[in-house]
Amino acid sequence: MGLSFHDLVELPVREAARRVTCREFFEFLRKPEHGLVLAKDREACLRNLREKISRRFFRSWALEPLMELTHCRLPILCCEMITENLSNEDLYNICLATAGQSSRCQRA
Repeated sequence: MGLSFHDLVELPVREAARRVTCREFFEFLRKPEHGLVLAKDREACLRNLREKISRRFFRSWALEPLMELTHCRLPILCCEMITENLSNEDLYNICLATAGQSSRCQRA
């Protein structure tokens, strides 16, 4: 991975999602030197890292629900571009909006 703890925390969420896999995140955090984060800073660091770790997951899971919400009027590439610019919370809400509905879109 080649990043220091400081680099990882400072890396923007979207950039971290592109550059680092979930496995690399967990291996990185298991290193003993990363347990030295001060207690007052620990929660903020963990929240930041959780956002980065879950980014890919939420983007992949929200793509089909977004297509359903738009009634498949947008090409998949447009939907991918839209999900790129949404927060994890927005992506989660898209998934919730279609929960329990069956898919009506036919993939080409």
